[in-house]
Amino acid sequence: MDEHAKLRKGLQMDTWTNMVTMRLDTSGDDEISWEEFEQAMFFYMAKEIFNEAAGADGKLSAQELQTKLAADNEIEELLGMDEAGLNIKRKITAESWASILHDRIDESKDGIITWDEFQNGMLAAMMS
Repeated sequence: MDEHAKLRKGLQMDTWTNMVTMRLDTSGDDEISWEEFEQAMFFYMAKEIFNEAAGADGKLSAQELQTKLAADNEIEELLGMDEAGLNIKRKITAESWASILHDRIDESKDGIITWDEFQNGMLAAMMS
């Protein structure tokens, strides 16, 4: 049983609902708007992709990013890349594509992408 299932099992439904609402309701109006829900799902998916690519150390190297980008289009889909963008990606090497993304996301320029940098990079791309 995963941690969330154990937590839910130990809490009454109204307590669980209140906890979820507090986490998703970023405006503090006791309602979850579509935008709040969408943003929460975006970050949940981003975290899953990051964890899968980064591995046990929780840091994403340029090589790990390159491997993830070559394996599938999850990052591009998360960013809402359309078919034209995917066609551009297909025309350049996985190494070049990873380098472009890595340079934009690695705020500290230390060669490693942390979760905070990945989250900020995904959010900036989503907003543009």
